[in-house]
Amino acid sequence: MEPIKSRLTSVDFLRGLASLSVLIFHAMIHRPDPPLQAWMRPFHEVILHGHLGVPLFFVISGFCIHLRWAKQYARTGEKRKLDFTNFWKRRLHRLYPPYFILLCITIAMVLAAYFLHRDVPILTLYPEPRLPWIGIDFIAHVFMLHGLHPVLDQAGGNGVYWTLAREEYFYIMYFGLLACTPALDTLTTC
Repeated sequence: MEPIKSRLTSVDFLRGLASLSVLIFHAMIHRPDPPLQAWMRPFHEVILHGHLGVPLFFVISGFCIHLRWAKQYARTGEKRKLDFTNFWKRRLHRLYPPYFILLCITIAMVLAAYFLHRDVPILTLYPEPRLPWIGIDFIAHVFMLHGLHPVLDQAGGNGVYWTLAREEYFYIMYFGLLACTPALDTLTTC
C-alpha cells in the first residue's frame, strides 16, 4: 500500500493563489482609475475579483481539517473523532504568536493616533468615549471574539482580522458537526 502524503501540492497552490489574489486586490483597489493600456484592462478586471480569495481560503481550510480525519478513517477504518485539544494546540502554536504580535503593533498604532489626536479613519470606527472601546477591542481580539460585535469586527487596527475570527468560528462549528456524525450515521441508515 502506498503511503499517504501529508500535504497536497495542488491545495497549497490554491491556498497561495487565494492569498495572493486578496493581496493584489487590496493593492489595486486604491488605484483610482483602471489602467489606460488596453492589454492591461482584462487583468485589471480579474484583479477586481480578488476578494473572492477569502471564501476560497475558507473552503480550502475546511477541506484541510477534514482531510486529516478522512486520512485517519482511510488508514484505520475507524470513525474516531479528531483530537479537538491537539488541533487547537497546533493551531495556536503556529498562528497565534504572529497574530498577537501584529495585534499589539496595530493597537499601539491606534493608541498613538488617539493620544496624538490624529484624525484617522480607524479611530472613527470606535464610538465615544474611544479609549475604553480601544481597550475592549484589544481584549476581544486577543480572545478572537471580535467577530461577535460589529464595531470590533472591523477594528483592531487592521480590518482584515475579521477573517481570522470567522475561520476560528468555522473550525468550532466543524468540530460540532463532526461530533454529531454518529447521529447523522443513524439517520442515513434508517
